[in-house]
Amino acid sequence: MKALKTVSVTFVLALAAAAPAFASDDDCPKAPREQWRAEADARAAVEALGYQVQEVGADDGCYAVRAVDKNGKPYQIKLTGKELRMVSRYAVKRELASR
Repeated sequence: MKALKTVSVTFVLALAAAAPAFASDDDCPKAPREQWRAEADARAAVEALGYQVQEVGADDGCYAVRAVDKNGKPYQIKLTGKELRMVSRYAVKRELASR
């Protein structure tokens, strides 16, 4: 029973330590907008990955790109504005993608 308590306490402490990593779904640095690469560069970076870009915008320090893959599956992709590094990619439900 003592071993189970030790494992449980260790697990809870590990979760608490990892909580900041789960607090944000992406890692967008706060670079000033004038330091960002051009929107056309962000579009080209996503297209180079094989996606067809539908819309490019900005969200919380990143480029937010709506795109579809070669099978027509919609995605929301975030790239850092300065380096164009992908920080997240989420499949989007089709009914939400048309908004």
